[in-house]
Amino acid sequence: MSTLEEKLEEIERKVKKLVEQNLQYKEICEDLLVVRRVLEKENTELRQQLAGQVDEVNELANKTQKLELTYKEDNEGIKKKIDQYIQDIDTSIEWLEQL
Repeated sequence: MSTLEEKLEEIERKVKKLVEQNLQYKEICEDLLVVRRVLEKENTELRQQLAGQVDEVNELANKTQKLELTYKEDNEGIKKKIDQYIQDIDTSIEWLEQL
């Protein structure tokens, strides 16, 4: 009988150990679930921030293109005015030479 009792005690110890391990496993799973929820929330927030930054970058790119076009147009306008002034000066010089 003593062997049977010993085996029974050993089985009880193993069952207790398994129950303890199961409790630890459940706690770990709960902790991981909490961490997962936090990470999912952070991920959502970061995605929203990133989307906002993409919009800002696109807006800045559009503004830059508009500024480049405006600069180019202004530059061409200035060149035309300078050419016109030079032509006016040449015309004035020719007119003065004819006097």
